[in-house]
Amino acid sequence: MRHYHYHRCPACGTHTECINKLCDTEEQRNRELKGEERVCSWCKSLPLLDLRGITREPDRHLTVVHLFRNSHRKKRWITLGQSSLRKLNSHGGPTRWLFESYLDNATDFEHDSAYAIRIGLVAVEFDDVYYGQSTFTGIINTRPDNFHVPTPGYDPRKLAETVPCDEKRCTEVGGPHVIVPEDFYVPPTNQKLFERVAGHYVEIMFGVPVEE
Repeated sequence: MRHYHYHRCPACGTHTECINKLCDTEEQRNRELKGEERVCSWCKSLPLLDLRGITREPDRHLTVVHLFRNSHRKKRWITLGQSSLRKLNSHGGPTRWLFESYLDNATDFEHDSAYAIRIGLVAVEFDDVYYGQSTFTGIINTRPDNFHVPTPGYDPRKLAETVPCDEKRCTEVGGPHVIVPEDFYVPPTNQKLFERVAGHYVEIMFGVPVEE
């Protein structure tokens, strides 16, 4: 006899009907009752992206981005160090914003700081400040020109074409850094990911790391 039941995704909280025939067994149902939850297919396609290892000052700044699946379901998507959110000149059109984070200790050949991530946003609103944490919400722009979200493991500082800067003015002022290839001034556009998340709401929280 078929026992219909649902799995709750631990990432976004969505309940989906189980279609696994193995779950018809009493042993599997008991595992579900013990809280052995399963990640839904939507969350599996959007793995957690931890960029603290390549962004600036993760020991002093913590930025967390949640992606909304719908109006009330969200999942933790991106974790970073120091980040920024700034308004662009709209020239009379809809107000556009950029969420960005610099790649630590890296520039392009013109010595402009390279970016670890860049996301274009619209409809940005301030939510609240709570115990030193500031929260904003916005919508991922449906134009792909400012969508540069890396894949897990992204670090252009390790590329063979990346070279150390040996200019005296850099070593004296800011310390040694590397120069990444020009194509990696920002991460390459991931069209498949863009099509999946464009138009979705995000929640961005700026704060400080807290020891767990």
